[in-house]
Amino acid sequence: MKYRILSLGILLFAVSNLQAQTRFGVTGGVHMAHISTNDADINEEKRGMPGYQLGIVTDVPLGKGGGWSFQNRILLQLKGTGISHGDHTDKIRFTSLDLPVSLQYQSKGGFFIAGGPNLGFNLAASEKADAGVEKLELGSEPGQLNRTDFGLDLRAGFRLKSGLMVGLNYLRGLSNIQNTPNMTWNNHVFGLQLGYMFAAKGK
Repeated sequence: MKYRILSLGILLFAVSNLQAQTRFGVTGGVHMAHISTNDADINEEKRGMPGYQLGIVTDVPLGKGGGWSFQNRILLQLKGTGISHGDHTDKIRFTSLDLPVSLQYQSKGGFFIAGGPNLGFNLAASEKADAGVEKLELGSEPGQLNRTDFGLDLRAGFRLKSGLMVGLNYLRGLSNIQNTPNMTWNNHVFGLQLGYMFAAKGK
């Protein structure tokens, strides 16, 4: 019984200590998105497409020495590509919810670098052309676009002691979001992020 009580106490202490050190924040930014594909016609005419991202951040320190932390984010963002047709550009857009999980290292001076896997969920897809906006179907059937989008997320930047942070990020889609036979589409996003980390509980 004593060991159980002691184990429970250690567990409660660890949880409360973790909660005290965890920092929460908000982030947002702008980026340029495009797709890589084996479709020669799209490759010849594709253009970068401006997009955005908005989300929340949690940062959990690993150890007492500082520097290393485990960080995850929940982001709502716009992906896709532009396809140029002479005097106009069509736009293929994906509204996605992304869950990047990163291992981050931050120097004492505030510079940080982070990277890890990203799990994205396409919430909606559309193609905007001169004729109007056409909704694209999501699903696993041939001709539809996949709802899930697994990838790799990399970031680097600077965080001030006040909690304000600025950085660059690159998101590389690794999974094929196209269900058409013998065709591949992978999302790419490169952008600028701004954010703010609130003070940890108890500080």
